[in-house]
Amino acid sequence: MSAAASALSNAAEAKLLGAERRSDPRIAVDLRVEILSDAFTGTLPARTRDLSIGGVCLATPSPIAVGSVRGVNVALPEGSVRLRAAGTWQRAHPTLGTILTGVRFDAVEPSAQGFLWEFVLKEGRQLARFFHLHTAIEGVGIDGAIGLAHVTRLCLPNAGDVVYRQRSGSSSGSIYVVQEGSIVLQMRVSPARMQDFALLRRGDVFGGSLMPTHSDDEELAVARTHSRLLEIDERALDYLSSSSPWLAQALIAAATGAYAHRLRGALRKLGASD
Repeated sequence: MSAAASALSNAAEAKLLGAERRSDPRIAVDLRVEILSDAFTGTLPARTRDLSIGGVCLATPSPIAVGSVRGVNVALPEGSVRLRAAGTWQRAHPTLGTILTGVRFDAVEPSAQGFLWEFVLKEGRQLARFFHLHTAIEGVGIDGAIGLAHVTRLCLPNAGDVVYRQRSGSSSGSIYVVQEGSIVLQMRVSPARMQDFALLRRGDVFGGSLMPTHSDDEELAVARTHSRLLEIDERALDYLSSSSPWLAQALIAAATGAYAHRLRGALRKLGASD
């Protein structure tokens, strides 16, 4: 292991352990889960979109009764962990149709907590390394990369899925980083025509509170292939703004700067074609 990688690994573990004493760091991850509920017999399959020592965000194709959740079986690589749990919130993804449900773990057994810690630490280090080495977010250093890794949620659009749809006066809210796959940004150039203006790949940043200029403008982010996106949603961005304002500013600056650069290029092409 290189000195830089070793430093990142050690810093990640120290940062995660410190964060646990304040609040649970979450990491973006896709794992198989079985939900136990008073509302049905047997179990209901789901997938994780983020996981922490204290809870998990679950993705299902349809709503579930949040108050009926009594436990989850989480399929970690080392084996399945059964946890007592309670549902806390639920909302639909605005464009993908997936239902997200937040679940809080209750009275976690020491052995299960150990499995969770090891997994969150390992995956957190991998995500921090990705943010540090492979993204367009500049100047955050190792600490900033670890901080971003703590607030991620996974978004897994299939080819052709609209990740977000923006019009003037509204925003997608979330900032996304492409981890795998490719995303096409499109803008409306006539009432019946959308024009591709950027192709985004690994490490690119998009989304946030960016808005087209005119009231009739519209922008779409569409998955060109099955993609893996790291999402920092509005709640996570609010948390960063209060706990690490410099990091929130760096993230917003990266998204804004990248958007402006792409938009200038698109306008030049449109002007040249007129």
